Amino acid sequence: MQAEAQTLLDALPMRDLAAMDAQLREKRAAYDAQNQRIEQARSDWERHQRDWNSAQQVYQSACTQAQQQEQTAQTAQTAWRDAVHAAGFASGEAYQAALLTPEQFQRADEQCRQFSQRWTTARSMEQEYAAAVSQDEIEDVQQLRQAREQAERACQDSEQRRTQCDARRQHNQALLARIEQVQGELEQLEQQTAALRELSQTANGELAGKQKLMLEQYVQAAYFERVLHRANLRLRDMTQGRYEMYRRKTAENNRSQSGLDIDVMDYYTGKRRSVKTLSGGESFLGALALALGMTDVITQAVGAVHIDTLFIDEGFGSLDENAREQAIRILQGLSGGSRLVGIISHVTELKEQIEQKLVVTKGKSGSKVEWK
Repeated sequence: MQAEAQTLLDALPMRDLAAMDAQLREKRAAYDAQNQRIEQARSDWERHQRDWNSAQQVYQSACTQAQQQEQTAQTAQTAWRDAVHAAGFASGEAYQAALLTPEQFQRADEQCRQFSQRWTTARSMEQEYAAAVSQDEIEDVQQLRQAREQAERACQDSEQRRTQCDARRQHNQALLARIEQVQGELEQLEQQTAALRELSQTANGELAGKQKLMLEQYVQAAYFERVLHRANLRLRDMTQGRYEMYRRKTAENNRSQSGLDIDVMDYYTGKRRSVKTLSGGESFLGALALALGMTDVITQAVGAVHIDTLFIDEGFGSLDENAREQAIRILQGLSGGSRLVGIISHVTELKEQIEQKLVVTKGKSGSKVEWK
């Protein structure tokens, strides 16, 4: 048994227990040191992590402050522009231009210095008066002090108003000089354009106290006279020489346009009156005569233009038998040769007087057309 124990002891790497204990303590110390380094490393890592988070917060805060400062700067810039505009200046440059000159600033500074001296003198006098007043008169001194303060405020207000009035006076003087300059230029332009303005007013019928006849209407009136001349040849025949149309050359007043109004001469009464006084049938005859007169004038003025076809729509129902026969006779005279005159009407008597008719008949299945 002892031999086996000895053999086991001999098999152990170290038989010295003290040496093994020392080695164990050494390993334990190394282990503890390693743990301390690990803990230190973990502590350092946590501290660095906190520093990193803190730095991130500081960076985000700095970014936020930068944005706020940028917004504040933009707001301040907008407020500056609004303040400049509210003060009556078009731009910051105009505000800078309106600042006091060195001479003006020197005068204002001298006024401030004089006011300061007066204020110092008044303050000294106040102190002297305060020393001379007894205790039972303190209330009166307070009233005097309030009155003095009110007087000082009134003086300051007056000084501010005087400064504002002075600035306004200078501005008004500059405006007056500019107005006088522009007025002079305007007078020169009016003198230079007086002839053109009078010519324009004449062409547009705008001369005061004169007939309101535009150049365009003047030219139209010349052609209208020719149309009326040709129309009267027809109208005298259709009315047995009773009516003749004339162009009214004067307006009812100098404010109305004139030139193309028509008056009619009634040879039965020997008086000239407005064409508006004609009856329905007489107005139709006048309109027919004008249409035919215009056709003649156009044909004469432009030789290459021939009006070969003329249609007349209604109006015959308002004529009496004699006037209708006269109108039919005139139209039959026009329809000779290569000219075609068409009459659109439902008057039975008129249908009987026309040889060739295009009759439109309405039926259940629709309308039909046939020559008769």
